[in-house]
Amino acid sequence: MNPNRKYIAITFIMIFFILVFLALISPVFSVKEIQVLGNSQLSNSAIYELGGIDGPGGNIFAFNSSSVRRKLLESNYIRSVRIKKSLPSTIVINIEERKVRGYVPYMGRYLYIDMDGRVIDVKETMDAPHPIVVGLKFDGFSTGEVINVTNGYSLDYVVQISKLIDAYDLDNRIFKLDVSRPEDIHLYVDKIDVMCGTIDDIYTKIATLNEVLKQLDTNEAGTLDISDTSNNPSFKLKT
Repeated sequence: MNPNRKYIAITFIMIFFILVFLALISPVFSVKEIQVLGNSQLSNSAIYELGGIDGPGGNIFAFNSSSVRRKLLESNYIRSVRIKKSLPSTIVINIEERKVRGYVPYMGRYLYIDMDGRVIDVKETMDAPHPIVVGLKFDGFSTGEVINVTNGYSLDYVVQISKLIDAYDLDNRIFKLDVSRPEDIHLYVDKIDVMCGTIDDIYTKIATLNEVLKQLDTNEAGTLDISDTSNNPSFKLKT
């Protein structure tokens, strides 16, 4: 190599390392803010703890995004994580959570399941208004995994109905979902027993239920039949 070119190359390498060193010690690149977006079930402090994040401070280039992401994904509540370094001093953590969509009673506790039937958590109490799911038959479970039911249709039905309940924002209205009998699915809203019949036309049935609930006094005990989509829904007071 030409001595001059060799000298220039060494000079550029030295300048590069000097610049890196200056960046690492410069207060300009000190992390002043960590933004956590997309989280509703997990608090910011919980995200910090799960990700092993001490909080603002330290150099932005030294922030180990891969390690934080890996640790966060170990939580059953987190589906995906994206981390962005916004120079000079901000870390942005985008969280996609697995949302709790129902509770399955099991041996005195509740399995927290998402809309795919995956067990997110197990607790003795229910933290938020979501339907209690009955009718699933299983011998055991693993947190982080979809419940392995012996009556497979029941979980399929729960998944379909849970997605519709979420789409129509009925989580805080429907307190129970019973799929014990595939030909006779029931939903319960306050004092109302909603007869859905089979899973057929369930999209139309839940849409109908959503409209009926806008007009129906659910404090009155009775039955609401939406099982036949070719007829208008019928309501009978409990006597």
